[in-house]
Amino acid sequence: MLLAAWAGKGIALAVLLFGAAYSDIRCRKVPDGYSLGIILTALIMPDTEKWWGAMCALPFFVTAMTIGGIGGADIKLMGAAGMVLGFYEGIAAMVIGLAGMLVYHMAERLLRKGEAGRSYPLVPFLAAGVLLVYLTLIPRQ
Repeated sequence: MLLAAWAGKGIALAVLLFGAAYSDIRCRKVPDGYSLGIILTALIMPDTEKWWGAMCALPFFVTAMTIGGIGGADIKLMGAAGMVLGFYEGIAAMVIGLAGMLVYHMAERLLRKGEAGRSYPLVPFLAAGVLLVYLTLIPRQ
């Protein structure tokens, strides 16, 4: 039963993350409904200790306020995903996503002979990090 609930939660999370990533790629805007849906996903098999993971949004919020270049959707998505994963797991997902974006940027610079795009949609990279970390959280029966 526990594994089935974990799988259902993972499917809901994946659908929402894929939708948010698609929206970010297509029009660089992510509707708030995706973040709200991910928060509701945290209520499936609720673990209130993991809700501290909402603090994963803090580095993005501070960056947006001081440097800029990060959208509100990125902040909301990491806060919501952190509620599903937990704080440390959310930070790991964030690091994986940002590392993926860095690798993508470097590959694009190599392929275009130094001319890389100036900005990228961040949600697809964060979504990949969140899903990779979620798959490591398989419950033990």
